[in-house]
Amino acid sequence: MSGFNGGLIGKDNLTAATDSIPGVWTLKEQEIGIRTSRWVGLGGLLDTYPAALAYSLRTLRAEMATSPVVRVRRSNDNSEQDFTSSQITDGTLASFCGANSGFVRTWYDQSGNSNHAVQTTAAAQPRIVTAGVIDAEAGKPAIVWPSVNHGLSFMLRMTTVRTYILLARCSNTLLGDRPFLLGDSTEYQYHAGNGTWLDSNYSPPSVRNGDNRLNGVSANFATTARSPIRYIFTMINTANAPASSLMFDRGNGRSWVGPVQEVIIYTTDQGANRAAIETNINAHYSVF
Repeated sequence: MSGFNGGLIGKDNLTAATDSIPGVWTLKEQEIGIRTSRWVGLGGLLDTYPAALAYSLRTLRAEMATSPVVRVRRSNDNSEQDFTSSQITDGTLASFCGANSGFVRTWYDQSGNSNHAVQTTAAAQPRIVTAGVIDAEAGKPAIVWPSVNHGLSFMLRMTTVRTYILLARCSNTLLGDRPFLLGDSTEYQYHAGNGTWLDSNYSPPSVRNGDNRLNGVSANFATTARSPIRYIFTMINTANAPASSLMFDRGNGRSWVGPVQEVIIYTTDQGANRAAIETNINAHYSVF
């Protein structure tokens, strides 16, 4: 990292290049290093693989390091506040909630397209803090869908979903056709099956017969029984699909149940980058 008078601070899993200079790197120095490709390891997933829409509780783009990733409402007085990824883990969010619970009003889009996921109805907001404790999966923060009556809506409905990547765990697999992988206001491309990830009739061939994978392993989502295992769901459709919500079906009391940690959508076929994207997610979350 020659030519930079600094070093790296506050980064997980530090792997310094042989020409890096030890010390403390400011956020500005980090941004410059990434943009000039002088230390690619500093960049987030989206710095390498830009997406059309991306939600996460970690920072996915270097320039988002000081931007909020989520807006939370606390249960005792309904006060709301934005939080960055570091404020979720450094005690700031827990301090805001105190002994109360916290619910997600807005999950901010990190793609740069400002297509945030929003829920203004308090009773339908998914949870991020339970009685003062940050909800987590395998030690990493998570947003929990507690029942089939919860969900977030995109500010702008999408009609060109081609690659969909989801890191989540279905905590109740006994809900028949209710736990949707993705939702839409009028159509049902990602319709859940009766005990399977996709319905063999309602979900069209372009979705159910695409390149669908669980933790990188090819699977038929229309015949694979749902299980309460945390997966990186990767779905590369053979044609565009619409979507408008996480993760519920047209207000019919059918939605995902369980923790969600990351959602990334591309309007292009990411088959060539699939393995690298999954590797990045797995490296941070230790999924498999």
